Amino acid sequence: MIQVEFFATIRDLTGEKEIRIEKTDAVGDLLRLLLQRYGAPLREKMCDGEELSDEITILVNGMHISSTGGLATPLSDGDEVAIFPIVGGG
Repeated sequence: MIQVEFFATIRDLTGEKEIRIEKTDAVGDLLRLLLQRYGAPLREKMCDGEELSDEITILVNGMHISSTGGLATPLSDGDEVAIFPIVGGG
């Protein structure tokens, strides 16, 4: 199982703090499952066309996917995935 945690507005859109999902091969596969499950509102927030929006951060076991292979980042049983929007401040 893979634990997926949602933060801030992503949590608002899913209505859940965290879920467990059967193992998927890669982050992109997981993202497709989440978009099917939560529909258009989540897609609008997380996607820019067919790409992941620059306003979304995804960590796998605490590491940003930009340094682990992007959407091709492999997933294994027991992995923890955190999904949250980029937060600005000043």
